[in-house]
Amino acid sequence: MLRPLGLVLVLIGLAIAGWGIAGALGELVGLYSSAIEDPLAAPKTGAGVEGEEAVAKAMIDHVITGIMGVPFLLVGGLLMAFGRKRKRRLGI
Repeated sequence: MLRPLGLVLVLIGLAIAGWGIAGALGELVGLYSSAIEDPLAAPKTGAGVEGEEAVAKAMIDHVITGIMGVPFLLVGGLLMAFGRKRKRRLGI
């Protein structure tokens, strides 16, 4: 019973962390792709430093979302490990 619950928690944690990482990298790629397309133009998200600060804030928001998945990963990993040890001990 512990291993399936642990697997579900690990998958939920991976999904949340992956969503946060993908969002942060998407913001970064968007910033640099607009800079590569037209280097002398103002950033599409705003003018000058303000646009870059908006991208940085959005990236931090995505990273915080990704961090919320880490407890699920840890608890799920521990449950899977305890389930594996219990299975070995009982000889199932």
